[in-house]
Amino acid sequence: MAGFKRRTLKELLRVNVNKLTEKSIQGYKKVARDEAARMRKAWEGREYASPAYYGFMAATGQTGKISFKRGMTLNEQKKELAKAIRFLKDPTRTVKGWEKVKKSNVKKLNKEIKKAIKGRKDPKTGKQLKVEFTTQDYDRLFTAYNKAKEINPAVGQKQFKYIVLAEVADKIKDETIDIDEIAVEIANSIQQVYEENEKAHQRAEQNRSGRFKK
Repeated sequence: MAGFKRRTLKELLRVNVNKLTEKSIQGYKKVARDEAARMRKAWEGREYASPAYYGFMAATGQTGKISFKRGMTLNEQKKELAKAIRFLKDPTRTVKGWEKVKKSNVKKLNKEIKKAIKGRKDPKTGKQLKVEFTTQDYDRLFTAYNKAKEINPAVGQKQFKYIVLAEVADKIKDETIDIDEIAVEIANSIQQVYEENEKAHQRAEQNRSGRFKK
């Protein structure tokens, strides 16, 4: 389609996708494809990646590409463009951006873990269990956790994940242990803890109902 103006990344990130027409959307396609490819290439080959990269790869069926196919309706084109914009706006799309976000994420994670393991004893010392991740640990932890979600998508929705993450802390910190192995353990452990809790809840309900019948 002739007669459209090619847009910049800054313009792409500010555009109201809903207001685009069949003609005006053409100017945003190249920059969306190019910037998405640039983000993908920045992370390819790295041992660890960021939330924006993982999310983008999942949203594109692991292709890492924004594609405007021939015959797409205007609404389909808008959805594809919006997909690119969503991840290009994410501060973790760049390595530098992820480093900044990671620092605050580690603080939040350690705070949640501290609450989750309160009262739990360290099996080795018998004292209160203490777990604290560093920003260096976080890449391995984040990668393992995302791989665990690929194994069992329900992992991200389960409670008790902080307890399980605390339990694998030593393995996260030990770089000789393969991340895939840790991911499997996280997925299985969260599912196991969840199922055990469900059984305990059911037993408690049965006990309560039994008391009422008496």
